[in-house]
Amino acid sequence: MQKDLVSVLSPCYNVAPYIPRLLDSLLAQTYKNLEIILVNDGSTDKTAEVIKKYIPRLEQEGYKVIFLEQENGGQSSAINNGLKYVTGEFLTWPDSDDWITPDSIEKRVRFLLEHPDVGMVRSNIERIDEKSGNTAGCFEQNVTAPAPIDGIYEQLALTRTWFAPVGYMVRMAMFDQVLPDREIYVSRRAGQNWQLLLPMAINYPCWQMGEVLGYYLMRMASHSHSQNSLEERLQYNKMCEDVEVNTLLRIGNQEAMIQKVRDSYIIKNYETVARYASISKKYPYFKMAYPHADSVRHQCDMWMRLICTERIYRIIKKIIRRIKNGI
Repeated sequence: MQKDLVSVLSPCYNVAPYIPRLLDSLLAQTYKNLEIILVNDGSTDKTAEVIKKYIPRLEQEGYKVIFLEQENGGQSSAINNGLKYVTGEFLTWPDSDDWITPDSIEKRVRFLLEHPDVGMVRSNIERIDEKSGNTAGCFEQNVTAPAPIDGIYEQLALTRTWFAPVGYMVRMAMFDQVLPDREIYVSRRAGQNWQLLLPMAINYPCWQMGEVLGYYLMRMASHSHSQNSLEERLQYNKMCEDVEVNTLLRIGNQEAMIQKVRDSYIIKNYETVARYASISKKYPYFKMAYPHADSVRHQCDMWMRLICTERIYRIIKKIIRRIKNGI
């Protein structure tokens, strides 16, 4: 592990139109002690060609560059492969279609050096709509000064906070304590970010910085937005649940959290069916989810989703919000 070195690990799959923006942002970094690990996950476009053209420019900046190629196995497989080559004191793993500000790495490294007990830090991130190129707002609206994120472990496990990796940086000495073999559960569409962040979140403090230090591209073609049929959407939910449960089992003694996660996916499956299925298909899921409704409000909400179309449901919710706010 090399002191002050930052390892930047990015899985790359069919991102030839996008990855130049990430690589250009790395070239522009004010912090130059970087190790860049790019894993080409069996791309069928010109991703490898684009990366190879950038390697000499990256090396001219003094960066150590490692370019790995593998058969297509999914992002978690690419992360698994790349983790074995990490030698930095700190690690960040942006998606290859995101990018960072010139001072992004410098400011996060400085924070971790000034707070040696903190295991990971995340900056604020601005969301960019791919189609329009316009901002869709930031992930954090009310954070100005750095502050600890209370309860981040449960927030991550129950998907109540964001985990776009472009915003995170972890301390590798602590990371190696919780994942000593640097192995994560491999599934073609597995959520690698849960697997990397949950073991850190339960063991070490995480802080939030208010500054926007990166950009998250909202792509409708990404795996989390590309399900078309109801069955595909439910299969995606099942994959996410399996990954989370597997990760929690590896942490150990997380039976209560596992039950919370399973309960949350019962609700999530119901909401998926409520949005995308006919009434005849909705009812069995409603019966399954109803005992898990945690309030009268939640029960009423589920009844509305059962009997209303999605458009009418949204109109009713809008009216309720206006009445509640006295508008």
